[in-house]
Amino acid sequence: MIALLGGTFDPVHVGHLTAAESARQILGVSQVNLVLARQPYHKAQCEGATTQQRWAMLELACKDHALLVADDSELHHEGPSFTVDLLERRATANPREMRCWVIGSDAFAPILGWRRADDVFRLTNFLVFERAGMESQFDAALQAFIAPRAVASIRNDQHGQVLITRADLPDVSSSRIREMHRAGQSVSRWLSPAVLDFIRNNNLYV
Repeated sequence: MIALLGGTFDPVHVGHLTAAESARQILGVSQVNLVLARQPYHKAQCEGATTQQRWAMLELACKDHALLVADDSELHHEGPSFTVDLLERRATANPREMRCWVIGSDAFAPILGWRRADDVFRLTNFLVFERAGMESQFDAALQAFIAPRAVASIRNDQHGQVLITRADLPDVSSSRIREMHRAGQSVSRWLSPAVLDFIRNNNLYV
């Protein structure tokens, strides 16, 4: 099984890296691919960093983590980034591949509104992280949808499974880091030194 964690990574921070490392241990996979979204369909554009700059930061962050892989597969396709398109391309390239999408509960909550959500579940499993001390607020429709798919551990022979687990993840977001940096506040605790240097050297988020 391969684990996939997608995002804009604008910028990539310790929360992303901690989630990826936690997923690797929970799933027992040899690596986690951090997939950079070229143009997320729900955002008109990323805030401050170009696609090339976001990719450079992701590569820098992953260099210190041998089992985390910066994945640029979405950058080779035009138009908005839809999860189902990525999954279909992977399934076509390797029909025997088993996949698990790593995601936070807040991002998972609107998943029934994703493009071709039924096909997404046909093509991947989900590892959903709840923040420690916070309970997921899923609406009735999503609760009913995932009830027959909920598992205590993800098997490696089928897709459509959903594992919801608690994780002690840093309470940080890319938007908060951008705001703090613009305000002149230190963000060094949330970023790898190489990423922080890149932001400073390229005058990002000012």
